[in-house]
Amino acid sequence: MPFKTGSERYRKWFDKYDPDTVKARFTQVATIAAEKAQTQLNIFYAAEDRARKRLFELGLSTIVIPFYLDVVRECTKKVQQHSGETLDIEMAAIKAKWVARGLNPGIVDEMLYVCSGLMPLY
Repeated sequence: MPFKTGSERYRKWFDKYDPDTVKARFTQVATIAAEKAQTQLNIFYAAEDRARKRLFELGLSTIVIPFYLDVVRECTKKVQQHSGETLDIEMAAIKAKWVARGLNPGIVDEMLYVCSGLMPLY
């Protein structure tokens, strides 16, 4: 079986990115993609809202709240991608990353609990 030449590979690449082909593919999945995006954005909003309420209860300065919300966003994404031991490892990595950046470890733990319902392992 001969290998494809550079010009054959270019033709295949060009056909993939032809504007009419791309438009047709996006049109086919637009409804499904919109529903999926709405579902995901609602999940992220709910997690951020719970976290924001807890952060205000703790009396944190508004200048640090966006950093803790970033923890929640990252956590929410990982909760949807992983479970079990892999999720525990991901949570530990998130905590290590944000504590290294100067956030309070106790509050980071609370944010991980708020978004996942799991207590972080040590």
